[in-house]
Amino acid sequence: MIHFADDTKLSFANKKLSTIENVMNYELKKLVSWLNCNKLSLNSDKTKLIIFRSQNKKLPYEITIKFNKLKLKRSKNVYYLGLTIDEFLSWNSHINNLCKKLAQSNGIICKLRHLIPKTSLLQVYYSILYSHITYGCLVWQFTSKSNIDKVFTFQKKCLRIICFSNFLEHSNSLFVNLQLLKVKDLFECEVIKFFYNYMNKTLPDSLINKFILVQDFHQRNTRNNKLIYIPKTRTSRFGTNSLRSYNALIWNSFFTKTNMEIIYSFTILKNFLKKKYLESYSLLNWIIPFLLSINSHFSFPMMTKLKASG
Repeated sequence: MIHFADDTKLSFANKKLSTIENVMNYELKKLVSWLNCNKLSLNSDKTKLIIFRSQNKKLPYEITIKFNKLKLKRSKNVYYLGLTIDEFLSWNSHINNLCKKLAQSNGIICKLRHLIPKTSLLQVYYSILYSHITYGCLVWQFTSKSNIDKVFTFQKKCLRIICFSNFLEHSNSLFVNLQLLKVKDLFECEVIKFFYNYMNKTLPDSLINKFILVQDFHQRNTRNNKLIYIPKTRTSRFGTNSLRSYNALIWNSFFTKTNMEIIYSFTILKNFLKKKYLESYSLLNWIIPFLLSINSHFSFPMMTKLKASG
């Protein structure tokens, strides 16, 4: 059981559906008894039931879970702490709700750009668009590529609105001019900042206990004493693409490629990451026109011949 403010979550995991049904009914009876003894109550109409499973795994029957003598209706998705969690953990519902918020944010910025300077528009961007993109991205970033592209499209549209740019203008120069990071790079930055806080033990104990350092996993002496141990996984969707596996892999690659001795504060880390990604955007601004200029000097058959000849 997990409590956060006035939200209560009761979860149980088992491979057998009958076991889930029996245990949940038993625990809910004890919960109702405890609430009655303490003269408290929960709203049965707002209480939702959701069964997380793979898309290929169908339920053999409809289970019966009762709370305070009322049968709970099974929901396909639930809204919990600002995130819309669906039963398949595809995050499609969350992305749809997020895109609606981003569209409203772009509409607000489109009206404000005629009234306030660009510096103020950037403050509005961070408050009503950036905050929505980064909230909970450590978990919902594992959604499909098409969903991530939807979010990225709204972000690029916002930048073109702020700069009064053409709808088809390339966005790399806009990101460099406004000193902003792309969606995927924002995700990596959040991951690196998360594990930086983990190394400095500023995270809650519930999150610190989910990770193990390589040096604590075995007795061998290693030079990289800040690498995260990555457990073995059976599936890619729920195993490899997870906070404990994929995000830990990002930290390990960042730590081995970067001299962490120069990063002795959280502010320096954020500035270092921002500078690193913005430099890559500037490099792309130079490479793409160069490749286009080369392509314009050669016909398509000749380019094909050069490629075939190695």
